[in-house]
Amino acid sequence: MMGDACAVCHVRWPRPRHPLGDSPEGGELYGCDECAGFLAGHEDSHENGHLLEHALVAH
Repeated sequence: MMGDACAVCHVRWPRPRHPLGDSPEGGELYGCDECAGFLAGHEDSHENGHLLEHALVAH
């Protein structure tokens, strides 16, 4: 089921609640508090459009 785990670190509990973006298939990606905070802390980065993509690939 989509949204059962963090899109970045795959933690399942507590269930991720922060929307991070959309998957290539069109589903919404969710993140845990820590990963969502990390991504939000870098919103002003010049790589903002690709930050989620880099986080997912780096994992």
